[in-house]
Amino acid sequence: MQITNSLSLRIVDINHIVPHEHHDKNRSDRIYKQIQKDKILKNPPIVAQYHRQYVLLDGATRVSALHALKCPHIVVQEIDQDIDQLSLSTWNHVLQGIEKEELLSMIKITPNIVLETNFDITNHFKIDQALCSVTTSEKTFHVVDTSNNNDSQVLTLSNFVNNYSKKTNVLRTKESDIKSLQKDITSSITLIQFPKFAAKFILESATNNNLLPAGVTKFSINKRVLGVNMPLDLLCSNQSLTDKNAWLNNLITNKIQLNKVRQYTEPVIIIED
Repeated sequence: MQITNSLSLRIVDINHIVPHEHHDKNRSDRIYKQIQKDKILKNPPIVAQYHRQYVLLDGATRVSALHALKCPHIVVQEIDQDIDQLSLSTWNHVLQGIEKEELLSMIKITPNIVLETNFDITNHFKIDQALCSVTTSEKTFHVVDTSNNNDSQVLTLSNFVNNYSKKTNVLRTKESDIKSLQKDITSSITLIQFPKFAAKFILESATNNNLLPAGVTKFSINKRVLGVNMPLDLLCSNQSLTDKNAWLNNLITNKIQLNKVRQYTEPVIIIED
């Protein structure tokens, strides 16, 4: 289906969307309740077409929530950038209230991984060098997968992140200095940093159903659309995709004509409820 609005928005079959990461169940439950209460989907997930599939780049919790609400369709923003031009970085994870010994035990019982304390690599390491780095107040060490297989490495990393996510609250941050982080957090913390991923690696993994952990990748999207506020009744209705997309395109046209579509180029900070 060709996009017929200038914002690259379209409504698609939700079952045609392929995730690239696991979703965070706690976040999904919260988003589910919010969407159910508001009866709208405020911000469209971001997708890219790859091998004739819609790979989900951002919005896993929203897609999961609409699956739970049994919506057959969902509004998405499809990016038209070349895959190699996608801006991709990673979040760092801050773990609170988990003892170092418990975390180390969690690592040591996982097959195919070892701990390296003297690891001479840059901050922008790759997954074939290490799955992640772990920094405590005392030292930094790296978690290394010994399998030499990318699929196995992604699975092992996902299992590790899922295991500690069940034990403690995980904060996402771009900060990489544990001393700076500790100033704002009263309890002891551990900082987890992840490898540098190529966008093509992410898309290939997604189409092979080899999912990364939740909350690790961060795609920076040019001209990202927010505040669409799609009615849940429309997305969940029995109307055809053609009719729903005609409604969406008419909505966008009217918004533009009424000067209700604005582009902000400066970075912003959003405070959520």
